[in-house]
Amino acid sequence: MPGAGGAAPFRRLPRAGTMALVAVWVRVWSELRARWRPALSLALLVALAAGATLAAVAGARRTHTAYTRFVGAQHSWDFAVMVDQDSSVAPTAVAEIERLPGVAESHRGILLYTDAGGVGVPFLAPADGAVGATFHRYELLEGRRPDPAKVDEAVVGFAAADRYGLEVGDTVSAFDFRLEPFRIVGIEAAPGEFPPLTVGLIPQGYLTPAAHRYLLANKTDEEGAPPKESLLVRLDPGADVESFRREVGRRNDGLAYAQREQTTGTQRSLRLQSLALWMLAGATAFVSLLLLGQAVGRQIAIDALEHPTLDALGMTRGQRWSVPMVRTALLGLAGAVLAVVVAVALSPLAPIGLARTAEPDPGVRVDGVVLAVGALATLALVPALAVIPAWLVNRRGERAVRRPSVVADALSRAGAGITAVTGTRLALEPGRGRTAVPVRTTAVIAVVAVASVAAAWSFGASLDRTLDTPRLFGQTWDVQLSTFGDTDLLPADALLRDDPAVESFSLGTTGPSDVDGETVGGFALDLGPGSLAPALLAGRLPAADDEIALGTRTLERLNKAIGDQVTFGIAGEPVDMTVVGRSVTPLFSGETRIGEGAVVTFGGALRADAGGGVVVTSDAFVRWAPGTDAASKRSVVGQLEELGTVELPVEKPTDIVNFGGVRNMPAVLGAVVALLGTATLAHTLVTAVGRRRRDLAVLKTVGFLRRQVTSTVAWHATTLIALALLIGMPLGVAAGRQAWDLVAGEFGLVSEPVTPLPAVLVVVPAALLAANLVAAAPGWLAARIPPALALRAE
Repeated sequence: MPGAGGAAPFRRLPRAGTMALVAVWVRVWSELRARWRPALSLALLVALAAGATLAAVAGARRTHTAYTRFVGAQHSWDFAVMVDQDSSVAPTAVAEIERLPGVAESHRGILLYTDAGGVGVPFLAPADGAVGATFHRYELLEGRRPDPAKVDEAVVGFAAADRYGLEVGDTVSAFDFRLEPFRIVGIEAAPGEFPPLTVGLIPQGYLTPAAHRYLLANKTDEEGAPPKESLLVRLDPGADVESFRREVGRRNDGLAYAQREQTTGTQRSLRLQSLALWMLAGATAFVSLLLLGQAVGRQIAIDALEHPTLDALGMTRGQRWSVPMVRTALLGLAGAVLAVVVAVALSPLAPIGLARTAEPDPGVRVDGVVLAVGALATLALVPALAVIPAWLVNRRGERAVRRPSVVADALSRAGAGITAVTGTRLALEPGRGRTAVPVRTTAVIAVVAVASVAAAWSFGASLDRTLDTPRLFGQTWDVQLSTFGDTDLLPADALLRDDPAVESFSLGTTGPSDVDGETVGGFALDLGPGSLAPALLAGRLPAADDEIALGTRTLERLNKAIGDQVTFGIAGEPVDMTVVGRSVTPLFSGETRIGEGAVVTFGGALRADAGGGVVVTSDAFVRWAPGTDAASKRSVVGQLEELGTVELPVEKPTDIVNFGGVRNMPAVLGAVVALLGTATLAHTLVTAVGRRRRDLAVLKTVGFLRRQVTSTVAWHATTLIALALLIGMPLGVAAGRQAWDLVAGEFGLVSEPVTPLPAVLVVVPAALLAANLVAAAPGWLAARIPPALALRAE
């Protein structure tokens, strides 16, 4: 007996702890069995929300690395080299470069410039068939590869084709050589051909080895010299890049362009596409946490109504708190597993935009790091959402109070149908006791979902308008013509001033300039009345030769403001300038970034050209008068071309063009949020039907038909969505416009946000239709509730 008595306390303690755990588990299991539909819908909501977020994060990482992986996978060149010298020495210099230390592989070719609407596009005629096949491979996007034995076939890079309007089947001619026109048989993608395009040594298309042999044997350039060979060089890993460049420069002014320099520019332009996916991931995660937090809190509030019964059975406050924690942990585990499946299933949608063209390994991809971290985060965050709601309901207990709905009362007095009034009461009145449902959290979720969709539409419409309105990103003209510094266009002043087809014009110049030691695009022209001055964001345009306006990003990077002094140089010693404005900096040569650059008067540019001879009136900017026909426009352009000008293609900033490549991202975000909201609404209706089985049974006993019960549930859903539309739609539109204001300010654009009324109006019937479709299944379940069994269970 003493021994037994002494051992008893040690046996009771484990037994008490075990029984507590058993009690919690039994309660959790009982709730999951009795309410498996709401539990399943919540687990699916977790899976959808977490899966979409993980897919966006993995897509952002994949988008960010797509181009660098593409360059490596295509076994591309490190340097494109041209030896600029007389033909008698060129072959020797080329051979010397091939033998330089660190050169692992090199391939010769002839670089020639083709006439694409007056613009020279560089094509390479390779000496052997390795280029494009085993070395510097290109991916064929359209058409076919050229026949190596044919002289008149070529492929062109996709970006050049898009920029200059080239298609499969078009023929182009060479500027430099009297080569017969050759035909474009394919569109391809290769390293070095992605925006921003750099005019110079980087080939944007490829002819055949047969063309190379033909040029060497039969052709001379316009000056009578035979074609000079260029080199595509790949270096050994770890080779001294700068040393190689210096050695090339010693070979009679040899020029070498590094692949890494072009890669840096392309990566910079792709950064926004990756950033867009990070924004999508962040927004999805934020909205998901809000929706899930509301759903988890609502379920805990509903379960709290049974706390008095659990108290009577001997459950402690700690055990009651543990029940929702264990349940949400199980739902989080199920959701995390399913989220991984969803993320992997969505992976073929990435990369997006320009990076999708570069992706060397498209299709399904498993990002182990993202999936592992994301699954663990889901497993931790879902139970975390239950901590505070579970603590609060344990602290305050049940305080359900009936709150009559003003809307339902108004409908009743107006003579609305019984199903409409009853459904509205179910949606807006929380009820009491065991049938209580927290309607406010449900309404908040619906408002957030509708507002998110409206904001996405508003933001997307503002982005589209900016991409389609050049004035908003600095291009205030319809056409630009240039002599590239070779000819002074001052004689064109009288021509343009007197032609009725011209509404306004400016003569000036563009080119690189130095502002406080940083190289930015310079834009100098007559800024007087009637000129095509760029739009101002703050301050004023330069009026004197010692004044300058800078782009938003240039001002930020230099840490300058209006009124500050900067140095401005074009050639020779820089001169002092006073910043008088913040402007939308125009673009030229495809090398200017939005928000960066300097605007000065033409006199200011001459003042910065200390040595003289660099700045010349070489560019004409023309805006057509309203109603001007094509023949009149062509006549003006033709007269300017007689002065040695070339019409330049419309330039759009690389950053915003690539952001435009993901211009559907706002719609994707809206669709994701709408899907999450729909899933939450379904969870709400399933939960409400389960909680209000007795109310629905009573309706059936007083004469409701099955179709009336179904209609009541449909009115429940319709009321929630109507309330969400009334509140969420204006809030969302305002949020979308404000978001675009912020983005435009960051880019240095003119912000003119728009509201897409047709799209917004489509959301209203679409949301109502979706709500009724979602209500169909819960309504069917409600209509099948046996009144006798439901009332007996109560």
